[in-house]
Amino acid sequence: MRTFAELLTEYIERAGISDSELARSIGVRRQTLFRWKDGQIQRPRYREDVLRCARRLRLTPEERDLLLTAAGFSPETPPLAVREQPPELVTEAPPEDAAAKEELQKAALQPTVTSSRRPWVIGFAGGLVIVVGIALATAMLSNGEDPIPVAENIATPTQTPVPTVTSATPTAVVETPVAETPEAKLATKAVATPTPEVEEDVVVIARFVNYIGGEMGYNVAGRIRAALEEEIRDEFLPSIEIKVLTEDVRDEAEAQEVAQRTNASIVIWGEYDSGRAQARFTVPALHGSMEESQVERPVLNPTDLTATINTELPHDVRLLALLIFAELYESGEDSKKARDALDEALTTLPKESDTVATIYFRLGYLHQVKEPPNLAAAEKYYTLAILYDPRSPTPYFNRGLVYRARDDIDKAIDDYTESLFRNPRDPAVLRSRGIAYYERKRQGDAVRAVDDLSKAIAIDDTLAANYYYRGFAYYEMGERFHEDALADTRRAHELDHDNPEYSRAMCVILASTQQVESAIPHCDVAVDRGAEWAHLTRGTVYIRLGEQHDEQAITDFHHVLTIDSEHTGALNNLCWLMSLAGRAKEGLPYCERAISIDPDYHLAYDSRGLAYAMQGDYEKAIKDFNRFLEWLGTQSSDTYERYGPRRERWMKSLSKGENPFDEAELLALRNE
Repeated sequence: MRTFAELLTEYIERAGISDSELARSIGVRRQTLFRWKDGQIQRPRYREDVLRCARRLRLTPEERDLLLTAAGFSPETPPLAVREQPPELVTEAPPEDAAAKEELQKAALQPTVTSSRRPWVIGFAGGLVIVVGIALATAMLSNGEDPIPVAENIATPTQTPVPTVTSATPTAVVETPVAETPEAKLATKAVATPTPEVEEDVVVIARFVNYIGGEMGYNVAGRIRAALEEEIRDEFLPSIEIKVLTEDVRDEAEAQEVAQRTNASIVIWGEYDSGRAQARFTVPALHGSMEESQVERPVLNPTDLTATINTELPHDVRLLALLIFAELYESGEDSKKARDALDEALTTLPKESDTVATIYFRLGYLHQVKEPPNLAAAEKYYTLAILYDPRSPTPYFNRGLVYRARDDIDKAIDDYTESLFRNPRDPAVLRSRGIAYYERKRQGDAVRAVDDLSKAIAIDDTLAANYYYRGFAYYEMGERFHEDALADTRRAHELDHDNPEYSRAMCVILASTQQVESAIPHCDVAVDRGAEWAHLTRGTVYIRLGEQHDEQAITDFHHVLTIDSEHTGALNNLCWLMSLAGRAKEGLPYCERAISIDPDYHLAYDSRGLAYAMQGDYEKAIKDFNRFLEWLGTQSSDTYERYGPRRERWMKSLSKGENPFDEAELLALRNE
């Protein structure tokens, strides 16, 4: 019998859906789906998850039942032999067990978990550093919706260097003894290296290295475990298992290895020195590469933000727990509880500025990625994080993405620049600033975009998006760079052949380099695979192929308008094409509509000028062409040289009452 992992992998590949999309649509985390496919989880916890998979993947009833059976659940349609069995008759009630009844009555008084799914899943990215005290405390998470809190009287932290220590050879995973305190008297048991057959969240706490000797550094892990278990009990989260590791974990790579070996959802590790514990958090690395659609995404947990906590205060470990639980809730798509946990952490009045910066950063991230995002709140929290720790590059980057989402490209570029000043070799920030330069399109921006994207490629030459955007930046630099543009677009297409957007890009660049016949097949692929606005691109290429393809172009542009009736690009192209085809009167309303939607849409004035000229209204044509020339003056010299001189000649002819649009000129405009 085929396994659940084998069947699921086959059905996903056949449906052509990404793992992330499937995980989102069925309501599980992406890491869980990876574990299903890898066979790490041989039996999903919830039958409904498997049914949602079947519906999303459009499985037949037979395939659905096969998947259910492989997952250890009964099929929706029972076998015939089972269906034909008569119901079993119960002749009398079983005798009542008084002891059992008493147990049930006691259980009825206990809190009840009403959700069929745990409210959170672990999702720490490696690298967040938190320096915590080892005093134990307990706390309930607040559920109130508070305004943005601001901590006051923040002291400047003092960095304590951590000596380098040679780690001991890793040993088996076993429970570490816990100090004799009421909170720490927890059952001690041996812990094997598990490969569970059912989905389970495991938190592994590694032994904290004691650098100075003479202190009970091994108790740090036990005390953290005790504090977290207290919080778990308060939050009624029985699906978490916390284990203590007797190994030393020295770096992120070793933490990843431990996470994979123990099937942990999170690994907590670090050092202990002079009454302070420096804790780090790692989740197992996800398989597969980053999706191209996520090339501009906020950083979750930066390595450059820390939280220093006074070891003498009893709420220190509670603050650690609140920060951890904020991550857990956020990963489980319960951002409200995550925000509550962080707000609660602020009410404990942390005294160190880097601690406050970390909390504000997390709040900004939560508001940035929620659906729908609250960009105003995200901006405010990132600004507060920068105020308390201006040395960190990551809040600048994430705030830049907020500005980019609000179409404030100038502010986005400023923040990307601040981030790069603090970390010049961050490929994600270089890529984002390069994209922003390309989209802003001011004088010199194409060159700046090429420079940033080239630096990003030098660091990581495997990401297709870098070549994609650099190709278009080369294209903006003029005809002498079109071969570079084509080479980059080909490379993007080679790296991610299945991405329809790169097929569309190939169509654009090939058509622009006069390889129109070769362009159409790529456009057809992009259309068939549902690339955004592929019909718009193909319609534009049809214009270049000549008047015999005009109706195909018009059909493509109208298809775009069925999706977005106010798409100014499609409206403008219809106006332009009809004017070229001698149907200027019919095309003019499309230009008028585009300008009414966006009065600053410069291309529509150029197209309307042509429509006016073709109808003999030279005065209005000159006015519109002049407005287009004014916009060209704000662009690069290459862009002006490409379009400006021709418009200047038209205006000169029109001012003399002459029509410059003869058959040869109209044919040339099809390839402009």
